[in-house]
Amino acid sequence: MPSMKVPDKFLLEGGNRSAEECAARCATNCSCVAYAYADLQSSSAKGEVSRCLVWVGDLIDTQMLDGRMAVNGETLYLRVAVAVASRGRNASKNALKIVLPVLASVLMLTCIFCLWFCRFRDKGRRTNSTESQNKLTASNWNEMGQVDHTEDLEFPCIRFADIVAATRNFSETCMIGRGGFGKVYKGTLDRGQVVAIKRLSKNSDQGAEEFKNEAMLISKLQHRNLVRLLGCCTEAAEKLLIYEYLPNKGLDTILFVPQVCLLQTVQ
Repeated sequence: MPSMKVPDKFLLEGGNRSAEECAARCATNCSCVAYAYADLQSSSAKGEVSRCLVWVGDLIDTQMLDGRMAVNGETLYLRVAVAVASRGRNASKNALKIVLPVLASVLMLTCIFCLWFCRFRDKGRRTNSTESQNKLTASNWNEMGQVDHTEDLEFPCIRFADIVAATRNFSETCMIGRGGFGKVYKGTLDRGQVVAIKRLSKNSDQGAEEFKNEAMLISKLQHRNLVRLLGCCTEAAEKLLIYEYLPNKGLDTILFVPQVCLLQTVQ
């Protein structure tokens, strides 16, 4: 504490001690509460100069000098207990021990929430995109051709990869029919549904217009006695229609079977 009027009742340490020795003298004395390194004349006969002043009791009549009197003041060093001196450092360490884990937890929770939000948002976008891609409407057909329909007919589009898996890559063992338009395959979708898949040949007489007309027409004609259209696929320049599978074959196997018996005319 600079520019201080030194308290009364101090102890004068004899000998020409340095400032470091004076501080050490106070530190080794358990009763020392303060010391000052002042320039005072010793009362000894040798006329030694002692500058080490030590206080062991209450500091009486102490004040800070100002103005012109400040030049006559001394620097007073107060002895602080080790526990008091380290209390500030310990408080800072304890605060860091509390604040750092809290900040780390908040940061971790924020990162988890951001990851969850981004994943949920992307999942919602993919779901909406898949739903929009898996629904084929009359307006989509109009963009691909000249067919004009005002009805908004919707039926699912099945991925080409799923069709390839269902027909074992269009294996001949899965083929159940063929014609000028292409081939028909029997397949099983991943959900276990057995279907008949009509694959339009690229060089067939049935063009894109007929393919669209057939899909639009059959999607309108939903009857229990008619085969149902379950979906279609137009990926990779492919044109495929997916129907429900009828295990009893077609009507031509009954009309044109050679073993059919003629009905006798009743007189």
